[in-house]
Amino acid sequence: MKRETVKTIAGLVIITAIVVATFLYGNAQRQAQQNQDKNVAKQTASVSPSTSAKATPRPSVKPTPSAPPTPAKLGGSGAGSVAGAEAMPATGPSTMPILGAGMIGVLYILYRCSRLQVSHRR
Repeated sequence: MKRETVKTIAGLVIITAIVVATFLYGNAQRQAQQNQDKNVAKQTASVSPSTSAKATPRPSVKPTPSAPPTPAKLGGSGAGSVAGAEAMPATGPSTMPILGAGMIGVLYILYRCSRLQVSHRR
């Protein structure tokens, strides 16, 4: 193999690795958000107001905020809320690897055609 071919193949491998890593990271973030939304939904479902007369009052403790509140904590209807988690479309990298591989294949074919045209001109 020629040096140019090795460089081209190495570049394609690096680009492919970056694309795959990006989609894997995005999918992990989406799943983490869905799990967080499920946990918030479970916590709100398990915490119910006590109506019995025997209930002891809880001491008031101020939580220390470590991060800004999300829409789920604020009770909003954004993507972080429980209702938003149910309405989220099922998106992800299901078709993107195929599209990426197809683009790489087309680029490889174009590269080979251009190399053949250069070699025929000599």
